[in-house]
Amino acid sequence: MIVVQVLTFFLPAAVQTLETVAAVIMFTADGWLILKTGFFLKQGGHSRQALCLSFGAFAWSTVAMYMSSGPVYLAAMISAALCYLLMLLAMQKEAAA
Repeated sequence: MIVVQVLTFFLPAAVQTLETVAAVIMFTADGWLILKTGFFLKQGGHSRQALCLSFGAFAWSTVAMYMSSGPVYLAAMISAALCYLLMLLAMQKEAAA
């Protein structure tokens, strides 16, 4: 993802295409982390994995927020807010374990 962002400096004619590719990579990874966190939360004994993945998803969402603008920034901010909820649920499960 960072490589794609760096390429936008060297290939100014392809900026729109490269930004689209970077956004797809960012949100595919973010969506995968969020779904995987939800999967581990749904299962019984995987609270530590859910906690680690939720923190990773939040960090990835924050990176996506700072690397974006406009509607993509808004989507990343919504994703980060969702990660807050997942982190709280994961911490609650970890405390109960």
